[in-house]
Amino acid sequence: MKLSCVFKLLLLVICPVVMAAEPTGASPSAPIKSHTISDYETYGNGRFGFSIDFPRKLLVPQRAADNGDGQTFISHDGKTRMSVWGSNNSADPSEPPDTPKTVYAKALKAIKKDGKRQLTLKLQKDNWFVLSGFEGENIFYRKVYFIENQFINFEIVYPSAQREQWDAEAARLGKSFKPE
Repeated sequence: MKLSCVFKLLLLVICPVVMAAEPTGASPSAPIKSHTISDYETYGNGRFGFSIDFPRKLLVPQRAADNGDGQTFISHDGKTRMSVWGSNNSADPSEPPDTPKTVYAKALKAIKKDGKRQLTLKLQKDNWFVLSGFEGENIFYRKVYFIENQFINFEIVYPSAQREQWDAEAARLGKSFKPE
C-alpha cells in the first residue's frame, strides 16, 4: 500500500500523466496521440528471467547482446535510449557477495563521484531500488531488482525537452519491468 502511494506521488509530482506522441514526423509540439495495448510489445529475457513492455512505435530494438544479457532500444530520433539487462552477482570471492543494499550504495556513490547526474528520486526496498533525476539536458530513470543472486536492470534516458512525450512512457515502462 505504501509503495502504491509513493508511485502515485511520483506520477503526480515528477511524471505528469500525458500520452506519448507518435514518433514518425513528430515534433515536441506535435499533437499527443494515445497508444493501445497492441502498440506495445513484450521483450523477455530467458537467461535472467525478466520482461518489459515497450512502445514499439516509439522505441526500436537494437542488436541484442551476444551473451544474452539484455537489449537496448533507441527512439526514431536517436535521442531516447532504453536498456534492460541482467548480471550475475559475481563479486570478488574474497569479499562478501553484493546485496541490494550494497549495489544501491555503490550506485549512489558512482553518481556522486561522476557528478553528471542530479538525483530527484531515491527509493529502496528489500529486493529493488529506483534512482531518477537529471543528467545534463536529459532525464534518467533506473530500476534494479535483486532476484536469486542476480541483478536485473532497466534504464531509460530521454531529453528533458521531450518530457511530455516520455514521462508517462517511462512510468509505464518502470511498472511493466519485472522479474518473471
